[in-house]
Amino acid sequence: MRGRGQTKRYIGKDRKRVDAYTHGVHTLTRNVKSSPSRGDRRRELLLIESYSKNGAVPPSRAPVILFAALIWIFACESLPATNVFLIKDLYPGGDGDPSGFIKSGPYIYFLATDAEAGRELWRTDLTVQGTFRLRDIRPGPESSDPRMMIDLDGVLCFVADDGEHGGELWRSDGTSEGTYMVKDIMPGEESSHIAFNDRYLIKFDGVLYFAALAPVIGLELWRSDGTEEGTYLFHEFSPGPSGTALEGKFVTDDAFYLDANNTRWKSDGITLTPNPFGTRAGGGLGLGRFWANVYGTLYLTGNPTPQQEMELWRSNGTPEGTVLIALLPPIPLAGNPEFLEQITPLEDTLYFVMYFPHPKTAVSKGGLVPGIRFLMRTDGTAEGTVRLHEADTTQNDFHDLTIVENKLYYRVFNYLYRIEGTHGEPFSIGLQWPSSFVAFNGELFFDGKYDGLAREPHYLRRTEGSPETTLNLKEFPHYDRNEHQVRNMTVSGNRLFFTVGTAAYGRELWSSDGTEAGTDIVTDIYPGPEPSNIQHLTLIDNVLIFGANDGTHGQELWAVEPVRASADSHWLNLVTSPMPLRP
Repeated sequence: MRGRGQTKRYIGKDRKRVDAYTHGVHTLTRNVKSSPSRGDRRRELLLIESYSKNGAVPPSRAPVILFAALIWIFACESLPATNVFLIKDLYPGGDGDPSGFIKSGPYIYFLATDAEAGRELWRTDLTVQGTFRLRDIRPGPESSDPRMMIDLDGVLCFVADDGEHGGELWRSDGTSEGTYMVKDIMPGEESSHIAFNDRYLIKFDGVLYFAALAPVIGLELWRSDGTEEGTYLFHEFSPGPSGTALEGKFVTDDAFYLDANNTRWKSDGITLTPNPFGTRAGGGLGLGRFWANVYGTLYLTGNPTPQQEMELWRSNGTPEGTVLIALLPPIPLAGNPEFLEQITPLEDTLYFVMYFPHPKTAVSKGGLVPGIRFLMRTDGTAEGTVRLHEADTTQNDFHDLTIVENKLYYRVFNYLYRIEGTHGEPFSIGLQWPSSFVAFNGELFFDGKYDGLAREPHYLRRTEGSPETTLNLKEFPHYDRNEHQVRNMTVSGNRLFFTVGTAAYGRELWSSDGTEAGTDIVTDIYPGPEPSNIQHLTLIDNVLIFGANDGTHGQELWAVEPVRASADSHWLNLVTSPMPLRP
């Protein structure tokens, strides 16, 4: 750490060197302006610490510092009040390449690479001292391939291979000694093939349920509370070594459901009940691929009927509360309904997309008929289950279903649509070439342009749901193929963050308060026109954490957090360009 009274040097966006006298953690740099005709303010680091109780700033200098701070604040009142900093250089001389950020307990866990241990599990509390590799699980430069991380009541559970036991269940409490293997389910070097993924992992009532491979019994359903004694076989559906085909899962407040051996099961964490939704002639309701939970009401599909209709059911989780609400028939030349996707609840109504693949023998216009998708809506009744919008899958499809207050927005091809409330009809907002939807300040924000030409500018746009209320907030001229497209839009507090490429800065981090004047670059992490390669932008507890390259440290761990002001420390942090490593 630098001592007091030393000079820090920073490279500004205009490539000039700026000197700043430092006293303790107090740093103040001047505002370097570019040509007045451009009116483009080049901002440098500002880190102001007012006089605090520990006396880091001498009382005699406090009025001077406070006066300078106030001048700066008024001059920069339109700038985003954010703190941008490099947390730690994880791999000095290389690329740490952090990814997979997840919060568990007080720490953020992630994967990163260094020369000594390869790719392993790390943790951070956003300080240098609190950011470190937890353990070299597979000793040496080979990676243990940590994966499928999930928070279990403040303890991180994950799968890793230490080179001796294969891929098994591990846990961490954020300390090196608290990072260890929970249980060797498949003894020896062979992996237990724990299926921690969306199809098989169930988290219910403080316990994980998952498929795992074990001697004698094969692949069956296990459970774990994160301890060795609490990790054991939960149910053997097929006695013997053949194992069981586990297929889907669904979780509600009081139970979880899964499909095994062509039967649907329900469990409260103690017992398992087959066919919880009742039976019909010829067997259970079937094993359709569609599940949805809309404020406690379950929606599910059964197997196709003899007429190849897809059944849509509503249930409260009991046989007597399970009701058939609609039969979704096949479409001539389009095939039978196959699955439902893009499940989007709005109040007590469910929007979804139904897909019909085409039969291979159907021919139209000299080629195969494309599949068809319908945007549909149901309120849980037969009368309230309706088709709203049709799109073929050759060029058109439904994308980015997004709820903004009481409106549903989506795009088909390059057109933007919205539906008002739970009973509205599709309304076209126009040819917007939209992408990257996000709800912010009660409006839809998105990337758009005026036509499909590659060299056309992109715009950060916002809309209240009509052509008249659709506005361009910021224009981004063509730059390096399609790097001027607005991406990674993430809302944190009262600001919208995103990445976009420009000729002056490359692709960097920007933010907006929803106005044109309040839309600006947050910081030029890699000074000049080179992009900083921002990746894995993740919002955790109102802090944006990501990997980026500042041209000096490689691809390393960075964060953006709001201004912090407290009566205890009297801190005020305004940061608008790269910071040094955080103590």
